[in-house]
Amino acid sequence: MKKGDYRVICDRSGFKVWASECIMEWNGLYVLKRFWDPKPEYLQVPNVQENLSVPIARTEGVDVFNTPNPDDL
Repeated sequence: MKKGDYRVICDRSGFKVWASECIMEWNGLYVLKRFWDPKPEYLQVPNVQENLSVPIARTEGVDVFNTPNPDDL
């Protein structure tokens, strides 16, 4: 125990332990250092910048409706 230390509950084991014996995991759990689980490699996605721009950008055209003349029917 260190000066100013306090008691916490380990999220993985449920034990009441000193906060200096715990560590915060990548998923937000506060666990004992011996129960600490590193972030899985498959969740470590590299930060890749993608080009999401459209190569040919055009505005949508105006809708034109041809209505028949009643005299032509």
